[in-house]
Amino acid sequence: MGQRVVVTGGAGFTGSNLVNRLLASGAEVLAIDNVATGHMRNLRLAESQCGFAIEQADTTDATTAGLIASYRPDVGITDGLGRTWQRFIGPLEATAGT
Repeated sequence: MGQRVVVTGGAGFTGSNLVNRLLASGAEVLAIDNVATGHMRNLRLAESQCGFAIEQADTTDATTAGLIASYRPDVGITDGLGRTWQRFIGPLEATAGT
């Protein structure tokens, strides 16, 4: 497998398409989403892929920091919420795409 990537907002339109692209490139992906505006149905394709995991969680919740840290990502990709990661677990590399 390639890089371990965390995508917040992974169940949204943009996030789910990014998840699919990352999986196709060989990355292992953990998608985190509170599904306030996204939909789990957006991840149907990803759910059948090896190396994919989804967690329904809120990035503003302090317990999510432990989830992210335990995944040990090489890269973190956010959907506009990068500051919450820095607040809880320190700066992570944010990437706009691959």
